[in-house]
Amino acid sequence: MRCSRIAFEAVAKNLRRTGLRRGSARKLLSASSAKSKPIARARTPALQSNIAKGGIHLTQSLQNKIAVVTGDTSGIGRATVVDCARYGVNVVASGRREERGAELVAEMQGLPGNVIFVRADVTVAKDVENLMSSAVAEFGHIDYAFNNAGGASPEFELGTRLHEYSDEKWNYYSDVFLKSVWKCMKHEIERMLPNRSSVAINNASVFGIRGGLGAHTSR
Repeated sequence: MRCSRIAFEAVAKNLRRTGLRRGSARKLLSASSAKSKPIARARTPALQSNIAKGGIHLTQSLQNKIAVVTGDTSGIGRATVVDCARYGVNVVASGRREERGAELVAEMQGLPGNVIFVRADVTVAKDVENLMSSAVAEFGHIDYAFNNAGGASPEFELGTRLHEYSDEKWNYYSDVFLKSVWKCMKHEIERMLPNRSSVAINNASVFGIRGGLGAHTSR
């Protein structure tokens, strides 16, 4: 849940610049990092307590905001959708696995934020454009974007060295981890500019900072 919390902190930081009290944001973020409960439980007692003590300011600030989140059918993306919906953010979730997307939407029923699912492969330009257009068509605009989609190649082998990569494998990683982020931001920024205040977050694994076993790195 740590990366989901980092994403949420970035949103909170932006909100603090618009007048939210620092203490209120910290209190609510502390609740969000507590041990996770089943999705069906929209608010834990700890969260209810923090809201009563002042965290309600953050909840109110997030109400009816619109977020687009990629890579939502598992892991960090799914957890981020849950966090956003709990605080009243309307979410356009996306991923390649429609069955899991439908399950996610069903499980989010009853939470303050509305969640819809749009199937999208972020390596396909038309899918990305359709995702962003669908978000605007459904909710009118985009306030937040969390570009989280990614995944190892089916042929991934830990320890593969740079000179051992085939053109196909290199293109796969370039498309998934680099070009997909550019594609998403290209269409997100275009739709965010009229807002004059929006947040886009690009997620990466630890390998985005430090090379893995067998990889070539330089500083």
